[in-house]
Amino acid sequence: MSAILEVKHLRKQFGGVVAVDDNNFTVEQGTRLGIIGPNGAGKTTIFNLISGLLPPTRGSICFRGEAVDGLRACDRAARGLARTFQNLQIFANMTVLENVMVARHRRSGYGILAAAAWTPRARSSGSSRSSPRAWRSG
Repeated sequence: MSAILEVKHLRKQFGGVVAVDDNNFTVEQGTRLGIIGPNGAGKTTIFNLISGLLPPTRGSICFRGEAVDGLRACDRAARGLARTFQNLQIFANMTVLENVMVARHRRSGYGILAAAAWTPRARSSGSSRSSPRAWRSG
């Protein structure tokens, strides 16, 4: 198997506080890796470093063989490397399907104006404005 994500010697300091120190791991294609630890152990910081929300103090991050440390979060997302947040009520008035559609907007093939105007290109994307009641959350 080939590595889809490689993290080497990752470190993040906030002033004198070291949140992540010399973190190393590889995620092989088709596998999953869990990051566990107590509160304050640096788990969220690792995800923020990988996704580009925070710059590392040092270390390297490679995604699909390409060095991505130094790229902005939006550039990493365009390559397929992004994160989600633990906010369960972001769009409470939307269905689960609509929330997922918001999350995958970068891969939709149309922009926000086309979506708002519900142009033929947006309609042909395979999505639907009306979704089954089974998809409703809450």
